Amino acid sequence: MEKKEFYKQLKKINLNGAEQWISIRSKSLDNPLLLFLHGGPGGSEMATAYVHYRKSELENKFIIVDWDQRGSGKSYNKNIDSNTMTIKQLVNDGLELTKLLLREFNKSKIYLVGHSWGSILGIKMIEKDPNLYFTYIGISQLVNMRQSEERSLCNAIDLAVAAKNKKAIQELQSLKNFDATQENYLRYMDIQRSWLAKLGGLYYSGKKIHPNMLFIGALFSPEYKLKDVAKLKNGLRFSVKNMWSEIMSVNLLNEKCEFSIPIFFIYGKADNISYPKLIEQYYDELKSPRKELVCFEQSGHSPHFDEWEKYEKTVIRLLEQ
Repeated sequence: MEKKEFYKQLKKINLNGAEQWISIRSKSLDNPLLLFLHGGPGGSEMATAYVHYRKSELENKFIIVDWDQRGSGKSYNKNIDSNTMTIKQLVNDGLELTKLLLREFNKSKIYLVGHSWGSILGIKMIEKDPNLYFTYIGISQLVNMRQSEERSLCNAIDLAVAAKNKKAIQELQSLKNFDATQENYLRYMDIQRSWLAKLGGLYYSGKKIHPNMLFIGALFSPEYKLKDVAKLKNGLRFSVKNMWSEIMSVNLLNEKCEFSIPIFFIYGKADNISYPKLIEQYYDELKSPRKELVCFEQSGHSPHFDEWEKYEKTVIRLLEQ
């Protein structure tokens, strides 16, 4: 491939019959590949990664690939078959993308990093084909979804009570009677995640943010046009609607806990979604050639936002040791 001073590419690809988008950036194509799996489902790392362009040590050390997964961001379109929105399908998409990248960049393996929902996807990918990957890093690793969500709801209610916000208390308390067999998970997520954001429960700083902050940030992304921001919002709702019920059944403690590659977890002490206690429990039970659990004392659910410089240094240390 042609060598450039700084390699940056936005690319549409086909994964298992569905058009999807990836962004690639690196100081050198001699670097190893690092594939980042965004959260959600239906989120996007590509939409906000621009804030670190050319300022990132990771870009100097790796070929960074951000992927808008099936049904997410630029990869969303209204013609996607909702029946394909399954964990199994996204795992297969991720493996197909990995193979495509290995061929294109003539590499032997990839470093894999997953955040939040992407951490479930990452575990499933290395479980199915570990030979494709050097190492896996789970950021805010999700373990037992039902238990995590029960705790997250309680934490949101506590924040509402502390703020004496009667509307928040009433709406969040109503979710205690939420019946997943009768109601759409969109309602639950709309209420719970929105209040968690507005009450300052997503970040260590306690900063209260607008629930639409992801879409607002995407407006300034060089990879996103206005129509893509609309796709990001529609894709998030589409993905949650069609996948959240299956995701809620995930409990990694009841699944395989032995892997043939190194596994590392990074989590925020103030995480109100992933539940640090469960991450620690899963880490203790997990068997791997090498493993490490790293707690970020001043982070919430997104250590790679709350403590970016520490995050970069930690990832580089873990992957280069």
